Amino acid sequence: MPPIPQSILRAEEQLLRIELRRPFELEGKEYFLWKVRSEREGIHRSQIYVAAVMLTYSPSILSIDNLPRMDVDDFHDTCNKSFSLYIPRYRKWSLLFTALHNYIYRRWFQPYQSEIEHQRFLCKFIAPRDLPKNGRITPVSIQGILWLHEAMCDEVESRRHHYENLYRRYSEPYALLTELPARPNLYVLQPLFKALLMICCSKEYGGEDSTQVGKLPVYLVRTRFEDELSEPISFLPIAAKIDCYLGAGQGTVRTSLETAIDFVMDLEKRERDAFGLHPDPWRPDTWTMNWFQTPLGAGRLVGPSSWLVNPESGMSWDGDGYDVDRMLKALEKQELENKGISTDVV
Repeated sequence: MPPIPQSILRAEEQLLRIELRRPFELEGKEYFLWKVRSEREGIHRSQIYVAAVMLTYSPSILSIDNLPRMDVDDFHDTCNKSFSLYIPRYRKWSLLFTALHNYIYRRWFQPYQSEIEHQRFLCKFIAPRDLPKNGRITPVSIQGILWLHEAMCDEVESRRHHYENLYRRYSEPYALLTELPARPNLYVLQPLFKALLMICCSKEYGGEDSTQVGKLPVYLVRTRFEDELSEPISFLPIAAKIDCYLGAGQGTVRTSLETAIDFVMDLEKRERDAFGLHPDPWRPDTWTMNWFQTPLGAGRLVGPSSWLVNPESGMSWDGDGYDVDRMLKALEKQELENKGISTDVV
């Protein structure tokens, strides 16, 4: 297949006012597939960052019995995640949220290979309001967060049923022009999300950057909803790294963020191996299918974007996802400098 003419590439660069970098060895269809995956990575990272740091879901503990209706963006961001990370706002909270996002995303993401369709990611950030004791984590506040978590899960399921009913009544193009999810069945509240949550000890944050924030203590809390898992959750695999045990929920432990993330990623893999991914990443919405049509005569793309770039090619990471990652590193570094904190962010 012939390469894309340089005149077309230069015209696209001028239109977008950016320099389109690409692995020099890619031409024709391979370049197009790399470009599609690169764009998807950039969109995914931006979506996750905005939802986690800029538009953090912040329900009040006091509204558990009458939780406000969740909007579409928060519905999207809650579905297809493996756990919720509750982060009480305290000193340096803006820097903390950025450092946490950069740390967790880099631990989870594998360039060109991670499944990122339908906003799939490891966790959703939640900043609960009106916690007792000014945000200090106690058995009472953990119980309050557990009740809030249960209410939020109920709200997500209620929203999904509502959207599915609306989708049956209206066509997909209409849904795209409104605030309705185009395909509600592609957004699923994951069983692991319902079964486990994490609480960040924000008061103990001392301004560490994303290379050091893994040492921050967190609580892992089992809920009472483990029936849909392949097997019950056990903290035995991390017993040597647990600082203390609490009786809240079905079992609560305190450990480091690094240990907790490794633990949840292992659980995520266990559930994926047992049941596969749900929703299936092979089922893109019609908008995605129509948008990413190859101009090279190969028809519409089929399958998840994780299949577009050959993992055995040894290609270095580049493109939109890399650019957004670099931008967020720079943003974190700027926030650290504004607070007079030296940094080793790279």
